[in-house]
Amino acid sequence: MKPRYLAWSWMPVMATGLLWGQEQQQQQVDPPSRVARLNYMSTALSFRPGSQEEWAAATVNYPLTTGDHLWSDPQGGG
Repeated sequence: MKPRYLAWSWMPVMATGLLWGQEQQQQQVDPPSRVARLNYMSTALSFRPGSQEEWAAATVNYPLTTGDHLWSDPQGGG
């Protein structure tokens, strides 16, 4: 009888841990609430995601969100 009682006593603890893990994982996967896209470029643009330190060439239709950065040369016309 004791082993069965021990097994049932751990069930709520395990279920809580599983639910907490799913909640944490879901928070990391959710997309941002605001998304835009760059649909036209007449000059070279640089792009830096808000979570990164390095710049890269911007591409058309790449999703942009709050915190992302775009940069063009002052003579670029943009």
